[in-house]
Amino acid sequence: MAVIDPIDPFASGVDVSSTNDQSSELSSLMMDRFKPDYDKNFAKYQERLAPYTYQAPSMSIYDLASELGAGLLATPNTGGASAFTGLGVGFTRVSDKLKKDQEANAKANQQIALQAASMAMQDEQKATEFLNSYDLKRIDAANKKVDYITFEFDAENEDGSVSKVTQTFPNIASSREEINDIINNKNGIEVKTSDTTFNMPDPNAFYAERKAIDAINASGTSYREKADASRATRTQVNQAYLLAIEAVAAGKDAGMTEDEVFGPFSSATLKARELVINLGFGGLLEAEGTVAPLKALNQLSMNFVMGIVSQTKGAISEREMDLFINASPTIGSTYDGFLMQLQMLEKLASRDEDFYRDYLIEMVKLEDEEIYGKKQKIRLEQFTLDWSKNNPLLTPKEEKLLQNAVDNPNIDETFVPSDYRKLIEDTKKEQTRQKALLPTVTTKAAFDALESGDRYIGSDDEIYEKP
Repeated sequence: MAVIDPIDPFASGVDVSSTNDQSSELSSLMMDRFKPDYDKNFAKYQERLAPYTYQAPSMSIYDLASELGAGLLATPNTGGASAFTGLGVGFTRVSDKLKKDQEANAKANQQIALQAASMAMQDEQKATEFLNSYDLKRIDAANKKVDYITFEFDAENEDGSVSKVTQTFPNIASSREEINDIINNKNGIEVKTSDTTFNMPDPNAFYAERKAIDAINASGTSYREKADASRATRTQVNQAYLLAIEAVAAGKDAGMTEDEVFGPFSSATLKARELVINLGFGGLLEAEGTVAPLKALNQLSMNFVMGIVSQTKGAISEREMDLFINASPTIGSTYDGFLMQLQMLEKLASRDEDFYRDYLIEMVKLEDEEIYGKKQKIRLEQFTLDWSKNNPLLTPKEEKLLQNAVDNPNIDETFVPSDYRKLIEDTKKEQTRQKALLPTVTTKAAFDALESGDRYIGSDDEIYEKP
């Protein structure tokens, strides 16, 4: 009798992954075939092991007589009652023996049940391991690269005519029968796939485009930072505006005029002085009592305006900036003019935020039009140049008011606006030079390492001196 070698379903020569449907059906059949029934196997092993279970032999009449006799012999002879006492002892021995035999049988049955359960669980575990191994093999087979082969052959149409068709098959064992039929019976000819040469792009071909995108991202980040900073500047200007109104209102309640309340060292201009000091220009303001009030107001106003303008990164044209700064000593010398100046400064401080919003809208518009890279960069630069022209800071009325202040100054006779402006600009340049030489301190350890009197730059980019 011929012996047939068992088939290894996981051998490389056997196709077990021709289609997902076939694999799923085979998996289901194997689950039904190999997944054991635990309850059924438990009963099977318990039945098979039962003949080998220890069973205590049943007590015969001779065993009973022996136990009763042993009870009589163990009882002292004290008269007629001693016989009954001995029989009682004997029956007690019989009862004890029956209990021990019953316990032995129960333990034997329990051992058989445990052994049967263990063997049934081993069957179940082995079957589970086998099925898990099968699933892993299926996954591995599904992920293997499969070669394909294409044939052109005759195919009969519904009307009986014959036409040439092309079909591709996986080059595996399960396709051999169909491929052989095409070659032998349908004039099948293998169609060779021509080699295709891909021309890879020059890695530097898009260098300019990448640089343009980087520039756009850098500009966007810069504009966002300016917009964030403008909110803080606008808050400072608004606080100065409200403080001036409150100070004058309180003065009026006390019977004072606006001119009596408003002054370079009054609470009405407190916020303006604080900002000038925080910007590092406080040393340029002359102390109360050493300078005429009008000159002090001229200094304060010009410092304040130049400080705000310096915080607005390009939101004002050179012409507007010059007009604003040159008019500031006169505009800020009266209460009404000071409030008007604050309103224009608040408008100026808002421009970085307004510009950034419009810049983002323009960027989205260009992307919707599918304009990217260098073209987008050029369009955004053009937008930036046109924005200031299309959105002037000053209205014609405001320009006229400022120009009138320049032409008709209200300044102290000893105050020279151009000289004072140069003094402010020189101070700012010196601050920049000093910052380049000073250490930046952002940690406690770095601060502790400084000597008393050392100057340093804080995390807010301002210059400080250690006490």
